[in-house]
Amino acid sequence: MLRYFLQTIQTRLRLARGHATFCFGLILVSVWLSVGCEPPAERTPPTPTPAAETPATAKQETTRDAPAPPHEPEGDAVPAPPQASHSPPVRVPPRPTLTPIPAARLDELFRNPEIRPAATWEDRKRQVAENPEVVWQPGFIVPPGAEHHHPPSLGELWDYTTVADAVTFSESQNKRMYAIRDEISRKQTAGTLSEAEYKRLDRRRDEISVERLDSLTAAKYLLRHQPFTQMEITLAYAEKAVRKHRKSPEARHVLSLVYERLGRKEEAIAALRQMLALAPTSSIALRELAWHLRQTRPQEALGYIQKAIQLDARIPKYNVLLAECYAYLGQYDKALEVYQNMTSVDVWTEMHITAIQEGTPMIHQVGTTQE
Repeated sequence: MLRYFLQTIQTRLRLARGHATFCFGLILVSVWLSVGCEPPAERTPPTPTPAAETPATAKQETTRDAPAPPHEPEGDAVPAPPQASHSPPVRVPPRPTLTPIPAARLDELFRNPEIRPAATWEDRKRQVAENPEVVWQPGFIVPPGAEHHHPPSLGELWDYTTVADAVTFSESQNKRMYAIRDEISRKQTAGTLSEAEYKRLDRRRDEISVERLDSLTAAKYLLRHQPFTQMEITLAYAEKAVRKHRKSPEARHVLSLVYERLGRKEEAIAALRQMLALAPTSSIALRELAWHLRQTRPQEALGYIQKAIQLDARIPKYNVLLAECYAYLGQYDKALEVYQNMTSVDVWTEMHITAIQEGTPMIHQVGTTQE
């Protein structure tokens, strides 16, 4: 028994040594294949492929290999880096020719919680004054504020919400509107209400609600309460208001809003141009014309928003619409300047800022080919 036990141990030890030798051989073969099959003496190091120089690497190399150049005016711009062949021909925003910030200084800035992001508007202005090129660093954005940069009611000449909320109904009107509502409910329950019948009853209810109002007030009320998909009656009252009040800029404004909701953009622009002809200093007409034209005619839109800013102190000097006009013109450096001078931003503006800083703007210049 003892001899059998010793023979078994010797056999297992020989098998274990064989397995270990086999595994070690596999490891050597794998290492040899991973580094190349040619002998070490004949092996030559691969030639590094030159990578496209980015502004960030160029700045670091300048800082590392050469002393910082003197400060130059912000108006001079360095040429944009070449675009890859597969990229859309969008002009990468040129960075101002400024004294480069050493890489160590940038790391220090971005590690400091008081610098990134800026805690207050005053801190942000101080940072830019001390290091102007910091605005081009991805991650450096305007500090979010309590107030939105472009509130919807900014520059409004007429408050349609107040007009709509002030409308009251007589007892007769309420009875007839409730009767129509009950009829719609009964037919829906019975399954006999067709789409055409529903539109007819709904239109009749709207007509009852505004039967005591003049055409312009009725259009305002329906513009406030009518669903976007049922704007025909609102359009009828808005067109009637324009015919009745031929010299009213307000009537043209209401008509333009109705056209906009119906997706009739060119007619909305025409109504705004008529409004501007009647009220040349109307900031709301100028601003809305700029909004409609920024994607197709950005140069004209830029003139409108700049004039609106001059005429109406309620429109901030730096706002999203102004930045978008510059971006559609391909002037991304000016767009970034506008974005960076806002007192507060939202998440979409943050995305636009970062994209411009990284040289991949989200808004493409009008007339360029996009992928």
